[in-house]
Amino acid sequence: MRLIPTSTGLTALALSALLLGGCATATYEQKEKFLDRVSTDGVTYRGQLQKQKTDPSKDACKIGFDLHEYDMPNDLDSFSTSQELKDQIEEAFVRSCMTGETRPKPEPDGVDGVSPVPHGSESPSGPAQSASPSPSVTS
Repeated sequence: MRLIPTSTGLTALALSALLLGGCATATYEQKEKFLDRVSTDGVTYRGQLQKQKTDPSKDACKIGFDLHEYDMPNDLDSFSTSQELKDQIEEAFVRSCMTGETRPKPEPDGVDGVSPVPHGSESPSGPAQSASPSPSVTS
């Protein structure tokens, strides 16, 4: 029996290749970029809460995170997201929402930390570059 390619068959083949190619495990840099975006969303949500005269509490910020329904990056070979990365993503949003800072340092006053967010940590390609400190102003 000879198979004759059809437009439907070619479309299915192309779609399969696209789906399999799009499920690659996220790189360190892609995860960092995603955490930065989520953190910025947290700060934006804080502003929305404040406009409604609502305190950006941990509970209010968690509700905001749940409303976003992110398509999280894959970090496992099974093309899924580990619980550790899910926790870091939620933490980035909630902490930023509560503090008004993008990617705040772990354990800011009044915030219960789940785990440190890897911002500024050493990547597989070497240590992260830090910005030089700004000059101090004296009066």
